[in-house]
Amino acid sequence: MKALIIIVFPFLFLSCGTKEIKEGPVPLGGGIAEFTQVSVTCGNIEFVYNPAWAETPPETISFAGDRNKWALAAEGYIFRHSDDGSFRLTLKFVPGTYHYCFVINGVPVKNMTQIAVKISPQPTRYATNGDTISAVLEVGE
Repeated sequence: MKALIIIVFPFLFLSCGTKEIKEGPVPLGGGIAEFTQVSVTCGNIEFVYNPAWAETPPETISFAGDRNKWALAAEGYIFRHSDDGSFRLTLKFVPGTYHYCFVINGVPVKNMTQIAVKISPQPTRYATNGDTISAVLEVGE
């Protein structure tokens, strides 16, 4: 039994896990405050954009953020249109904090809170930079 504990215990520290984010408001400026309790596991994370049923689906959606130097249409960061009408992109994440936005039809979304009900995973929080509100994803170890 001791041998099993010695083998398993170090593995727990090396493997990915979840990071609990405490609930509470995060001021964004201009009276906007958004925050939810989120657990995000490192590894492959699938981003999903679900257009509203009455909305004309976008031609293209891509991911831009500090992870890809805010490139608007970088190779490997373009969503694929699924048969169910959603747009999906899977990226591998290591533990850390990532700021990002979606780029719809070549135009970055300046206020990610406006499309929050259409996306998953839900951002951990939002960050402001001038008139731009980007999404923030905190990925646990």
